[in-house]
Amino acid sequence: MRHPVAIFAIALALSGVCPATAAVIYESATLQNYGLAIVTEFSGQQFLGTRFQVTGPVHVTAIGGVMYGGGNTFFGAIVPLSGPSGLPSGSPFSAPITASTTFDPGNPVGDFLTPLSVDLNAGWYGLIFGAGHFGTPSGAVGGMLLNNHDVPGASYFLWNSTLNNGQWSDGGFSGARFVIEGSSRTIGGDPSGAHLPEPSTFVLLGGGLLGVLFLRRLRQRS
Repeated sequence: MRHPVAIFAIALALSGVCPATAAVIYESATLQNYGLAIVTEFSGQQFLGTRFQVTGPVHVTAIGGVMYGGGNTFFGAIVPLSGPSGLPSGSPFSAPITASTTFDPGNPVGDFLTPLSVDLNAGWYGLIFGAGHFGTPSGAVGGMLLNNHDVPGASYFLWNSTLNNGQWSDGGFSGARFVIEGSSRTIGGDPSGAHLPEPSTFVLLGGGLLGVLFLRRLRQRS
């Protein structure tokens, strides 16, 4: 009867020194069956974006969404925003970009993720997909499906080279699934500041159980 306790205690102690696994820290919509759906394009002529809030330090590891690319290369970028209704500055960009990467989501359509490593502090940000910048071809055309279910508070924006005098516009579409994965004590996009398990908690639990087990064995020997 003592062996299961020992194994459990050791497992908890070891889990405290392992890095936290990646988790979804933001999603604009929950995944639905693909089926027949309305699609909106992201390309060198149109960028698609969503706003998200970080309520504490987070480490982003990947970005993506439900999309397809037809063998083209696109960019994904995270930019700072002034608040929950903020838009990127410039036509299309003039302010510094927080982070960017390039990717090919391929075919067929899928819930795609591409690596992107960046640390974010508390604040509002935009996640944007498009082409024609950051080394990607301006002629690339991909699509995001719009048949997903928006989560409460989902907020979208876009840039189109021929609309609104080439400036960023609020809204314009909905039901697109943008996803951000990472690891942190605070989950972005949740004003309540939801918490992931802290490794130090596992260390304390594991160390405490090991101590109890050690004292029990000493008493049995005496």
